[in-house]
Amino acid sequence: MLIVLSSGAFIQQIKDGGAREQGLENSLVYTGPLNKLPLIWLVGILFFIAILILTKNLKRIKIAWPMVVLIAFCFTSTIWADFPKVAFQSTLFIAAAYLLISAQTALYGGQATIQFVSRVFFMILASSLIAVLIVPSYGLAVGDEHAGRWQGVFDHKNGLGNFSAMAFLFYVWRYQQQKSKSALVAALLSVVLVIASQSSTALVNMVIVILISTLLSFKFTTKIIYRLRYVLIGFLIASSFFAVLVAIGFQEFSIFEKDSSFSNRNLIWIYILSKVSASPWIGYGMDQLGVLTNKNSAEFFTNVGFLVGSSHNGFLETAFSLGYIGLILMLWVLMSQLSNKRGGIGFPLLFGYIILFIVVNTFEARMISFNIYFIGLMYVMAIADAMAMPTVEANYTRIRSTYQFLDPIRKADRI
Repeated sequence: MLIVLSSGAFIQQIKDGGAREQGLENSLVYTGPLNKLPLIWLVGILFFIAILILTKNLKRIKIAWPMVVLIAFCFTSTIWADFPKVAFQSTLFIAAAYLLISAQTALYGGQATIQFVSRVFFMILASSLIAVLIVPSYGLAVGDEHAGRWQGVFDHKNGLGNFSAMAFLFYVWRYQQQKSKSALVAALLSVVLVIASQSSTALVNMVIVILISTLLSFKFTTKIIYRLRYVLIGFLIASSFFAVLVAIGFQEFSIFEKDSSFSNRNLIWIYILSKVSASPWIGYGMDQLGVLTNKNSAEFFTNVGFLVGSSHNGFLETAFSLGYIGLILMLWVLMSQLSNKRGGIGFPLLFGYIILFIVVNTFEARMISFNIYFIGLMYVMAIADAMAMPTVEANYTRIRSTYQFLDPIRKADRI
């Protein structure tokens, strides 16, 4: 449920009644029961956490303090947010997701978590292929700009492309570690969906995944990458900032049939930067941009020329929501995960995912919010920690009996 809710797979398509033309001005108002699903999920997770507290097993969960500090700052932002309820609710969902993922990995072990993620990802990928082939009114995009491109069970072709690229990384890593035939099939399906979506960001990410996975399959290159990991990630982050500067500060030019405005993202980024400069350190509160755009669409339209629901850049949206303090905390979360993972087989997955996460957030706002890329980061962090700590697998046998009635997952074979 968490992966489906955070990815928007299935649900938004059902709300829209099929594929619709892109753009906030073409969005449809839905007031049906599907809007209650996130709340139902949240209540269930809070109930589960209460059980952990009552059984005194909450202390078994391993947490990353940089992530905890970031979430705490998100909660704090409700104080200055124009819409504090939105900020609090968004942060509560993130906190609940983080506790659930940490608990899942601690109670069931890293291998079972990998198996679980693998099955859910494949279900979404296979459903997307079925939607395209059997229900094209849902699976194929409509409108002048993206007509005929594959979007599967997502409401945008970029949604399918970026999700498939993320799944591709996961399955390639799993195949390298386990030589699983099912992982190989899923990886090939991911490639087909990335190409058919025609998402430029997803295609770039897929090429990067292939390159990184190849380099990290050799001990010699793995040692070099590990030594230079902070430099490489820092360079990529700087490149992401540079892409914004090029878009807003240089005369427009084209390369590989793509213009330097990045499909008019430069207009959005100029406006967001002007807003950030008015409240640079603490921003406007968690998850405020979407609701501010809806409440005061005239200002956004006047400055940008069209309406969108996000800034199309995760770094800028983080600065808008949480200021430079929040942005620094987010970078701390990413960089802190690169330490002490050399001996763990989860390092290639973690390193590759951080690269993918940065690239996606250069052109989409998928950084700190209840979205599949941030949730995916939580899963990758938990899996990498579990793979670096064999004792987690041992905890599975000891703890599982306490939660047998909650166990939806069969324990997977060890690598």
